[in-house]
Order: sequence, then structure tokens, then C-alpha cells
Amino acid sequence: MYISSKQKNLLLKMIDAIALRGEVTETYSSQTVLAGNQRLKIIDRESAIQPIFNQVGDKFIVFNGEIFNFQEIKSSLFVE
Repeated sequence: MYISSKQKNLLLKMIDAIALRGEVTETYSSQTVLAGNQRLKIIDRESAIQPIFNQVGDKFIVFNGEIFNFQEIKSSLFVE
């Protein structure tokens, strides 16, 4: 099954319905997947782009939240 323009428009309508949550609209689409988010960008405004993919690129997350201890756990989560 491939993503249709009707489905893409529906995603944008859903994101528009939560526009008050933040100033940034982010979407992702491939032939078989649609994802989107409306959020604030507080930290790392230039490079904090969603969705966030794993290192292999076969999984991603769209996340609207805050990890308060991110500085403490960052080095244990990423291989740089």
C-alpha cells in the first residue's frame, strides 16, 4: 500500500488541529509511512529535526516531550 495525497492532506489537517502546541511543523513521508508533529523547539533549535532515526535508519520516533537529564545520559546512548 502506498501513501496517497489524500492521506498526506489528512495528516496536515491533524497537525493543524494541534497548532497551538508549538511553532514548528515537522513531517516525514515515504512510500508506506506518514508521520508528523507540531512542537516547540527549545534546545538545539537548528539541528533538532524530527523524526529522529536510529543509526541504521530503519526505525524512527516522533517525540513531543522533554528529557530533563539528557546531558547526563547522552554519552551512554550515542556512539560518536
